[in-house]
Amino acid sequence: MVVHLKSAFVIAIVILINISFAQIVIPDFAVRGDVPDSLYQDFMTNLRIAVAQKTNTAVTVGEFVSSGMASSLDPRFTKIIAQNEAAQFALSGEIRQTYGDPLSISLLIADANSDRHSDIITKQFGADSINLLVDLLSNEIAQFVAPINNLLVGDAGLFIATEPAGAKILINGLEIGTSPIVDVLMLEPKTYTVELRKQGFLAEKRQVELKSGITELLNLELTPINGGTIQVDSQPSAKIMLDGRDIGFTPKSFQALPGEHNLELIRLGFKFVALTVSVREFRVTISEQKLKPISNFMLFWDLVDKQLVYIDGKLQIKPFLLEPGAGVHQVELRSAGKSTKFEISMAATGVYYLDFAKQMAVVYQ
Repeated sequence: MVVHLKSAFVIAIVILINISFAQIVIPDFAVRGDVPDSLYQDFMTNLRIAVAQKTNTAVTVGEFVSSGMASSLDPRFTKIIAQNEAAQFALSGEIRQTYGDPLSISLLIADANSDRHSDIITKQFGADSINLLVDLLSNEIAQFVAPINNLLVGDAGLFIATEPAGAKILINGLEIGTSPIVDVLMLEPKTYTVELRKQGFLAEKRQVELKSGITELLNLELTPINGGTIQVDSQPSAKIMLDGRDIGFTPKSFQALPGEHNLELIRLGFKFVALTVSVREFRVTISEQKLKPISNFMLFWDLVDKQLVYIDGKLQIKPFLLEPGAGVHQVELRSAGKSTKFEISMAATGVYYLDFAKQMAVVYQ
């Protein structure tokens, strides 16, 4: 329901974000496997040009960014890229083609001025579809940057409430709070996309046209989710994407509407898994997957928040190490000012899981 109210005296939350000095750093992504150099160079050049055009924002290469940082796919390190270049946004990513798999790219976008960052965006592509890939990725990057550009203060009001309360509110993709917002948002007169999200309820999206001197009252009743349950497990644990939406990590059970859904499992160091699952009303759909490592000789471990992993004195940017070498290795875990050190041993080949609790490398079955 949308109600028109003449603006009189309202308390405003001013959303005024100045990006006149904003920049986007797109460093040279890492290359894994047999990626043709000409294809790689064309992609990086065209991506930077497309992002600059679609965001109307300066794009820099980041000449002093290390290859490890540029390929980190970690929000913390990606933000550091932006901060080191005095920019607001930065990307990290890698392009790979290994073991006969199709070409694929993974990238992540982070905002150095806040906690905002994208999920890891992974797409497969062919050598003849570079232009399409650049268009798709630059659109996603522009959508991430756009909210910072578009929410400007004005004399058009917007009041948002939901039933039940407690829904996350996004305007043009930018999270601005939780319903109900007590004060009126005063924005520039134009059309906005308002999205409301609450766990257990269907997401609601509305186009709202704001006019000068008028306050719009948007009051929506959210619809509870009915349907079935998807139960996903994998070895090792992986990020779950359902229809492009981040669900969390395996093992996990969650509700979904009846019908066909695209399920993806993503873990760095392992091959990408994509499948279709069918959900039926009041039924449980079970999917159990064993992920395939990208190498026959590697060491991998679980990411722990605010914990740094050093192996043989080197900081590990990614949660896996290819070709670690046979023999004894020194492991150090640093977290909250504390350091834990232990030794592990490995044979000349095989895939190993670094078990922090047991302080040993366990063969991955």
